[in-house]
Amino acid sequence: MSASHQNACDDAVELLQVHNATLDTVISISGMTCGSCVSAIQSAVSQLPGILSFDISLNEDRGSFIHSAAIVTAKSIAQSIEDCGFDVEILSSNAQLRGPDLDDQDDEAIETTALSPSASACNVRRRQSSGHPQCNAMDEPSAFCRLKVSGMTCASCVGNIERSLSSRTGIHSVVVGLMNERADIKYDGSIYSENDIVAIVTDLGYPSTLVSQDELKEQVDLLVEGMTCASCVGIIERALRDKDGVISASIGLVTKRCRVEFQRDKIGVRDLINIIKVRGP
Repeated sequence: MSASHQNACDDAVELLQVHNATLDTVISISGMTCGSCVSAIQSAVSQLPGILSFDISLNEDRGSFIHSAAIVTAKSIAQSIEDCGFDVEILSSNAQLRGPDLDDQDDEAIETTALSPSASACNVRRRQSSGHPQCNAMDEPSAFCRLKVSGMTCASCVGNIERSLSSRTGIHSVVVGLMNERADIKYDGSIYSENDIVAIVTDLGYPSTLVSQDELKEQVDLLVEGMTCASCVGIIERALRDKDGVISASIGLVTKRCRVEFQRDKIGVRDLINIIKVRGP
């Protein structure tokens, strides 16, 4: 990074610290396929402190978020969306200054991106507060469980479960499927046990049971283009098998099909696709 670029970043951060800034952040979101995906993101983002308004566009694969720079960072918003199972990229985060307010701002975490067209990939963070929950979220021990949930009849039931769980300290992400009667929950294992999560959802009026580790095993068939020989097949298969959570991987060169058996609590389909993109032809 050039000295002039760094100075521009530093000046922008100091400007945000001097003013109690509102940021307009635009985030690219890959992997949304339907209204339920949008609802899952909306539920997660709405639980973040400092979010003033937001709009998620399924057609444009992006979201726009108006938020307080002193309370929640663009990266925290992106992380909450990523925890729902989507790929994200911060496209811009521009200040909307509201006037000076210097009370206790020095210890807050401030982040800005896209300071100029040439600085669009620059992330600047200053004086992170170790006590801020958003700064410490990634340090918490993460656990995963899947529940079989009975009694859901509509989207309101889904929203009730997602909001109730997401509002609790130590719950990192909640994705509830109405049609398959399933809830995938990431949480702080030092605060909750699997039985605690089951009890919380059951107490909401939706009888739930824990899905066993064997039931968490899933199988997916992926179409892989561009393979020309056995060497291509071997490279991809080894890359997949080396990943924690992948049970087996086999590829048919002629059919272009890659069949992967994996543990859903350790790795997801998007992770498998990314591995193939990186190591594949």
